[in-house]
Amino acid sequence: MQLSVPQTPHAFKSSPLSAALYGFVATSVLMTLHQAGVYQLLVDDESLSANEIAATLGLNHLSVRRVLDAAAAWGLVECDEFSKYRIPNQFKDQLDYRHESYLGSIFDHFIGNTIPLAEYLPEALKSGDAQWQRFLGANKRLATHPFENLFSESEKAQAFHDAMWNLSYTVSEELVENGILDETRKLVDVGGGSGAFVVAALKKKPDLIGIVYDLQEVEEFCVRNLIKNRVTERASFQAGNFWTDEIPSGDTYTLGYVMSNWNDEKCVELLGRIWKKLPFGGRVIILDRILDENRSGPFPGVMQDIAMMLETGGMHRTEKHFHELLQKSGYKNIRITRSSAEKHAIVGIKIE
Repeated sequence: MQLSVPQTPHAFKSSPLSAALYGFVATSVLMTLHQAGVYQLLVDDESLSANEIAATLGLNHLSVRRVLDAAAAWGLVECDEFSKYRIPNQFKDQLDYRHESYLGSIFDHFIGNTIPLAEYLPEALKSGDAQWQRFLGANKRLATHPFENLFSESEKAQAFHDAMWNLSYTVSEELVENGILDETRKLVDVGGGSGAFVVAALKKKPDLIGIVYDLQEVEEFCVRNLIKNRVTERASFQAGNFWTDEIPSGDTYTLGYVMSNWNDEKCVELLGRIWKKLPFGGRVIILDRILDENRSGPFPGVMQDIAMMLETGGMHRTEKHFHELLQKSGYKNIRITRSSAEKHAIVGIKIE
């Protein structure tokens, strides 16, 4: 569920330096057309001229044409011989708010959180620290962790949870179908957020019981999804802080995009807390991006690694890195189940 790197004949294709130099313009074009409602209009009406788009949305027609031409240069839209613009077929689902793979909520999270923090990349380069506290004004109470800050504003929190649902739900279905929950009776999704993995799991496995365990501030967003998807008879939300509170009992624990929020020391601590709760033969499943061993790809994962550095001080990891963290925490029989998307499963078993 990720926009592909543009496959266009312009000079950027053969010049990474030029692509990086003008990347900030591409991001501005991408996000501005989203905020203006242009993508949804083109999804619904198939193809429109700049004048038609401007008239419908109350925009300046010349500016619309120029911004759409820039989007076309990046392969985000297409322009035909009649000067009408359309969304490429490969992006339609991702730009349609009605579709499960919609990326608009991810755009909103980036606009409100990640892009402003990019300004402080030089500071992160010097200090090695996350930059999320830059959002805190002088008169605000100092938040103790980045999610306390993120969830303090309803609009920000909604964008984040919607983004995580859209990133996670479809790939979660695929991973469950690939057998990662075979023999599981009670699933605890630690830091389970919007409930995407638990919902996907319960829909695929009718005998499964699921718990989403996360901060109290997350409850309303998660429960809404549990009710909407009619799984409340077998799924529940339990509030708590997995660093300080008792983690619910289960025979399988999942960590979906959780370990990428923390450094190695904290990840080993969390894996150890889960190990103590597991029965023998139980498993922990890390659901996350996996970087190539040389850490230069895949491209979206490496870019997200920079976002994690800024937002939480966490990181994305290689297969070998995950393996080492699980071994250090006491897990055996470690195996990897890859999906067709960006989220994969790294499974460790409690043997002794």
